Amino acid sequence: MSDAEPSRFRRIARDPVARFLVLGALVFGVHRVLAGHTDDEPIVISSRFVEGLVAEHRQRFGRAPSPSERERLVTHWIREEALVREAQDLRLDRGDPIVRRRLQQKMELVLRGSISVARPDDAAIRAWMAANPEEVARDERYTLRHAFASRDMRPDRAAADAELWMETLRESADPAALVRTMGDAFALGPELRGVTGSDIEERFGPGFRAALRECVIARPCGPIESTYGQHVVVLVSREPAGTIPLASARPLAERAILREREDAALERAVEALVARRGVTRVRDASGSGAHR
Repeated sequence: MSDAEPSRFRRIARDPVARFLVLGALVFGVHRVLAGHTDDEPIVISSRFVEGLVAEHRQRFGRAPSPSERERLVTHWIREEALVREAQDLRLDRGDPIVRRRLQQKMELVLRGSISVARPDDAAIRAWMAANPEEVARDERYTLRHAFASRDMRPDRAAADAELWMETLRESADPAALVRTMGDAFALGPELRGVTGSDIEERFGPGFRAALRECVIARPCGPIESTYGQHVVVLVSREPAGTIPLASARPLAERAILREREDAALERAVEALVARRGVTRVRDASGSGAHR
């Protein structure tokens, strides 16, 4: 070895970047030895796995990948897998809150997949309905026909014309049929079927909804003022507000109850994991807190 070579090695030894690389390689090598292996297991790509990549591509883009796209899918996954394995070997996943959160979510999914809960019976569904009245409330519904006096088209006589229509309808043997032939064109048409009270209030105003509650079925009612003008109404049917029947509430209640039961079972499973691993609380040297 020449005199130049030792001096070159000394310069390298004094270089902080070189020392970092050497130290990193040493730590990595020691970790691999302590982990019990010196060579990674090979990345295995089975034909079934490739078909899975193809199926995912088809689902995302609505078509099968071309041969070149298929090869790029495989190459991309191999590259990703190699990087992930190296990162895990270097323990880069430790202490990363995003990685920790993702692992937590995946573990919860695994636990949920192992959970089996009983479907609720009628008694459980009724109990849930009683505890969640807002979820099973039914708004009143109206079916009505009306003659519309537009405020824009009749700025000075909308109310007066509506009063004249009322008189005509009171004398009619079939006001429900006659009212459809009267009045100005209305955007929602001359008949509204099965409209909820909330929809009526939103479209016509709260006063209109309150007035409908006082109308008599099959008799002319009004004039009722809305945000658009005046209406002469013949109420065809009115379904009172209440609670939807058990048969209608069952799908909603079952989903909610099963979710509650799964959540409770998941918490019990997590508590069992914590108990199995054990937790030791210690106070640090400064006495400022506890650590797991």
